[in-house]
Amino acid sequence: MELKELLVGLDIKSITGNIDNIKIDILCDNSNLATKNSLFVAISGLRVDAHNFALDAIKNGAIAVVVERVLEVDVPQILVKNTRKALCIIANNFYNNPTTSFKIISLIGTNGKTTTTYLIKDILEANNFKVGVIGTSGVFVGGKKIEANLTTPDTLELFSLFNKMRAKGVEVVVMEISAHAIKLNKIKGFKSDIAVFTNFSQDHLDFFKTLENYKNTKMSYFTNDFARLAVVNTDDEVGQTILKNTPLKTLTYGIKNPADIFCVDIKMNLAGSGFFINLNDNVYKINFNLPAKFNIYNALAASCACFGLGLTPEQIIKGLSVRHHTYGRFNIIKVGKNSNVIIDYAHTPEAINNLLLTVKKLSKAKMLCVFGCPGNREQQKRIVTGKIVGELCDYAIITTDNPNLENPNIIFEQIESGLKQTSCAYSIIEDRTQAILVALNSIKNEEKTNILIVGKGS
Repeated sequence: MELKELLVGLDIKSITGNIDNIKIDILCDNSNLATKNSLFVAISGLRVDAHNFALDAIKNGAIAVVVERVLEVDVPQILVKNTRKALCIIANNFYNNPTTSFKIISLIGTNGKTTTTYLIKDILEANNFKVGVIGTSGVFVGGKKIEANLTTPDTLELFSLFNKMRAKGVEVVVMEISAHAIKLNKIKGFKSDIAVFTNFSQDHLDFFKTLENYKNTKMSYFTNDFARLAVVNTDDEVGQTILKNTPLKTLTYGIKNPADIFCVDIKMNLAGSGFFINLNDNVYKINFNLPAKFNIYNALAASCACFGLGLTPEQIIKGLSVRHHTYGRFNIIKVGKNSNVIIDYAHTPEAINNLLLTVKKLSKAKMLCVFGCPGNREQQKRIVTGKIVGELCDYAIITTDNPNLENPNIIFEQIESGLKQTSCAYSIIEDRTQAILVALNSIKNEEKTNILIVGKGS
């Protein structure tokens, strides 16, 4: 593609050198990936400033660069205010605006994004839509996994995926949008047809520093720059703030507060849930195979999103009634005569608290929790998590959960200080596989036990 075509829509401060008749074959933001006839976009990262590697990119074949400051290089350079934003527009141009070929439903929130994504997918596929999914569990088209990366892939990968989905005839893309992706301007250049807000609680303060920054970042998505319709949880305090401030048209869902789509008469056990759902004043009885109140919220969010997309209540009920499964989200495995293993991605204090309370409410069995906390993340959550597990479980096993560059023993000590505030018995087993085996071997056939393995994903 001609370089001039790639620059359409950019807020350009200046251009150094002649950009006429330059043909670009590859985009890159990593100098090591630059090849012949590539355009190098220099990103000022959190740890590395790619401007310092522009000469390496040129040696590897880059024939032009996009920068935030003028460099001493002998190829044309396009000076912009923000190269991250510029990269989104350039990538969109490079792939000929792929997102105009399908609808996009985006999920924003602290918890529930992945499960809600797959519930939306199930509803749509039950009604013969071809669906693409991008999120924490990977990237899928029609049930086939094609990629796996971050919750929201980096810009170049994201637009490449959009292009592949267009080629495969995808009609609706359902994707998780992380707060990091919003803050780092990874998602400029396209609008979501529907933006769904699930809920808000503390997370990622290692990056955002304050809860207010984290909250404001999530709320900033609900503007005309990013979306056309907002689907909002009315039972969440931040959801209410979004409703008061968003310029977007809105659809709402909830259980406690008034909402466009809501449910009543909820009955739950570990095998699933039953409730009556009100869809635009049409009431239907639902037998839903996912347990827990938070999954009912996810079902309401998915229903609301599909209603906003134009599906009829009957189509939504058809999709809700199929059997749902999301890897690593409240997966129940029968063990022995009386016991269960429950695998769940819960990793924030609120998510773990909700999970444990739900299992305690739905089952009289003893509870054993295998858990840890990630490294290089906010440390204050570790004490809180330990205390929550200790207050709700009969036994706990502290183990690793992606310690990254941090000493696991320091993480264990901080979790342990929370557990020590309770009367819960516990042990520390660093090797996660061994910790799970010890938990399984502790089961006695005559005694009902629920083993919860939380965090780390599926």
